[in-house]
Amino acid sequence: MRKQFNTLDFGPIIPMGPSDYGKAPAFPRPGEHPRLMFTKDMIPNIQKALEDSRLAKAKKSILEKSAMECDGILPTPYYHETGNKGLHNYNRVMLEIIQAKAFVYAIYGDKEIGYQAIDAIQSYLLTINIRFIYQDQCRAFGNIAYVVACVYDWCYDLLTDDEKRSLRAGTINYTVAGDSGLLQNDDPLFHNYTKVMRKMEIGYPPKLGSSFMGHGAEAQMTKHYMAGAIAFYDEDDDWWEYVAARYFNGFIPERNALFECKGLTQGIHYGNVRQAADMWGAFTHKVLFGKNPHNDTMLEVTKSAWYMELPNEYFWSDGDNPPKDMRDISSGALSLNSLIMAAIYKDRTLLSQRLWKAPNIIGDDASPEEIIYAAEVLDILPLENRHEGYPPICHTPLYLNRMVARREWDTPDSPAVYMKIGDLSTGNHEHSDAGTFQIFYKDFLTRDSGIYDWCGCLYSAVTVAHNGVTVFNPEKAGTMDGLYSGSQRFLYNAQDLDDWHSGPYHIGDSEGASYAIKNGKGDYAYIAGNIAPAYDEDVEYLSRRMLSIFTESKEFPLIFACYDRITAASGDFKKSILLHADHEPKIDGSQVTLINGEAKLVANYLSEGNLDIVGIGGENNNRVINGKQVPVNKFNANGWLSLWGRVEVSPELGNKTDDVLAVMLATDAENEFAHEVKKFSTDKILGATVMNNALIFIKDISCPEDIYEISVCGDGEMTYYISGLSAGKWTAEASGKTVELNVSEEERFARFTAKGGLLTLKKG
Repeated sequence: MRKQFNTLDFGPIIPMGPSDYGKAPAFPRPGEHPRLMFTKDMIPNIQKALEDSRLAKAKKSILEKSAMECDGILPTPYYHETGNKGLHNYNRVMLEIIQAKAFVYAIYGDKEIGYQAIDAIQSYLLTINIRFIYQDQCRAFGNIAYVVACVYDWCYDLLTDDEKRSLRAGTINYTVAGDSGLLQNDDPLFHNYTKVMRKMEIGYPPKLGSSFMGHGAEAQMTKHYMAGAIAFYDEDDDWWEYVAARYFNGFIPERNALFECKGLTQGIHYGNVRQAADMWGAFTHKVLFGKNPHNDTMLEVTKSAWYMELPNEYFWSDGDNPPKDMRDISSGALSLNSLIMAAIYKDRTLLSQRLWKAPNIIGDDASPEEIIYAAEVLDILPLENRHEGYPPICHTPLYLNRMVARREWDTPDSPAVYMKIGDLSTGNHEHSDAGTFQIFYKDFLTRDSGIYDWCGCLYSAVTVAHNGVTVFNPEKAGTMDGLYSGSQRFLYNAQDLDDWHSGPYHIGDSEGASYAIKNGKGDYAYIAGNIAPAYDEDVEYLSRRMLSIFTESKEFPLIFACYDRITAASGDFKKSILLHADHEPKIDGSQVTLINGEAKLVANYLSEGNLDIVGIGGENNNRVINGKQVPVNKFNANGWLSLWGRVEVSPELGNKTDDVLAVMLATDAENEFAHEVKKFSTDKILGATVMNNALIFIKDISCPEDIYEISVCGDGEMTYYISGLSAGKWTAEASGKTVELNVSEEERFARFTAKGGLLTLKKG
């Protein structure tokens, strides 16, 4: 017997009111159900998919889940110590059971199971009591609203008019409108970013927050509200008129602009979370209207995440991410996102990436959504090699302005580098890391040590936790609660496109980029830029130029050079070039050696003046700013525990401008031999030779000259790498050999071979 409900218990229908975002450009077709995630025409294909042997366990699981007893009645709120910490009775597993019942009804037509879903979700709404959840409780409320929409749409023909009204009213009053009733600011575990207890951070109607960045740009709008707008449209087009107008006129153009960078601006951990919300909207609206509302650059963003994979199948650290090696990212959000995008675009490349971690396409306990996505890709032929179409070097010039490079794919011992200049930062979960690098050979040799412990942490998010440059103004010592470090500006959320382009989010200007791939393998990669815009007025100019050379040598497979020209507002400001270490480094004069596992990095620092090189690290000393250990806070992930600390390389005080060149070699840990690095310089050039390579950095590329001359030490044939040439035709004369160079504005870099000796560079 079905349970009887009083419609008055669900409260009134509260209209959203007129849209603040114009008119929605498209509308669902009235009377057609289901239409949320799938349509009636898609059901035969979903049924066919569930009969596929690869989905056999998933089918068994969804049927078993739909058959579980579930009345939807939640217990009295109690305090949760783990999971969704806080005082509440939110039950995610019960929602999964209810959704499974609705899905099985829609696919197989079992009315009894459909009625169970309808009764259970009504009981859930009437008994939900979230007094507070430790953080981001809008996600719990939003998930409830989403499951209500699924039941409403998938079981539509079973609903009475009263039940339709109850579900719409219950969604409004119990999941999206108003606050959750109880403030717990005195609770030591309580934390809420917005300082208010709205059920949904973006409010009701959903006009708060940014559609560009932050929680407002996540699933609250693109999934939770939009699901209701789609499901409720026949009876209440008020939701669609408001929600879809903001979605199409606000979210879509701003997300499309962001996708133009063809990379995850929030880092691979948070970027995946944020893009997942966009993907849900893209798939759902393709089902509704036959077309993905986003530009195809959305596909490139997902593909670009796989460039961040390391040779040991971990991932580069980028932005806020809890683990130090991102070892689980490929089997989590990135893998699921690849499946969704494969379903949207019928893309073989991303399907092959999904199959790497999910050989049966979906897991044994797959959600209805995953089953729907799987049904769209079952007939697609994946690539035999999941790295097919991925060259070993990827330059992302727009906004991110970074280069990810490796010697080759599918070789565990391949060296790899991550070099970032930066162009525009979105703030939020991006770090203050313009002009930084990481190096991998068999393991991380040096990396970003900014392990995510809380959003905006003054250690992990700022430059001092990265292989960057700090410029310390002594007059500011003691500010920022004693955590001033001379790092780049910390940026909060860019609110919209205008704010992003006109606000303080400009962090760097390109000064050239170049790379070469030879016989399918990475040959060299170079990127340069002025990152002074990332700092405050204490830094007038900071040219950082990074060059990675993948050699043919098995003993020394990577040469990495990093040149810095730093002009501070005063010669009394301490300039520090940072190098992070997993284990205590060996410092011998101007040489620093880092060892991690089976490999080591030998870094040689060259300058015209004296350099002070010190190590700062050890137990309770590995997150130090101004002699003060910065404690690990809220999101303790323990990844920071393995870090030793950092090395600071500082020119002596007195000069406003200093030039420092670091030349690093990656090799095996047991290799005692070290190639000599020979410095050569003039007032216009700083360079070095190593392993028959001449690394030449023109100091002042902001005021280029038409002729340069320098004596390059070294015998025999050498490969010259020249950084900082202005665009145009140049002639290089070296030991009797003349080479014509055509330098582009985009590269401002040249490479050629000649013998060592006197080098003359002439423009024209």
